[in-house]
Amino acid sequence: MRLLLDTNVLIDHFARRMPFFDDVTQLLVAQSFGDVELWASGLSFSDIEYILRANVGVERLRDMMSRSRGFLNVCVPTPDDVWDGMSSGWPDLEDFLIAKAAQRIRADYLITRDAKGFVSSPVRALTPAAFLKLMRDDYHVIYEELMW
Repeated sequence: MRLLLDTNVLIDHFARRMPFFDDVTQLLVAQSFGDVELWASGLSFSDIEYILRANVGVERLRDMMSRSRGFLNVCVPTPDDVWDGMSSGWPDLEDFLIAKAAQRIRADYLITRDAKGFVSSPVRALTPAAFLKLMRDDYHVIYEELMW
């Protein structure tokens, strides 16, 4: 199953925001078992740095984001995506581009804590908690943090 992680979910991971961090950790566990592929838009990384640089520090943050290379695939918007977004009628260009990325990679779900921002998305948007509940209810799979 292919998941595109919205910027806010990645921020929860890199900033270790509780209680959201625990759900993101479970997504990483699902990825480690090969049950999901985790994807992100390349745009998210510049947004993450802009938002977290004061609290985390640029050097440390870039190190953490670089280490995500081991578990995140990255896609980037095309110029046509940008121009389409400007005439799309979506109230938020960033959300449009995230939804477009999810569509481009043929994601099964767009994972976000702002599902309301993606009501027009061609890819179904779920919170991390809702996705984990779906896995539990529909596939009888429960993820817990791996102990290394």
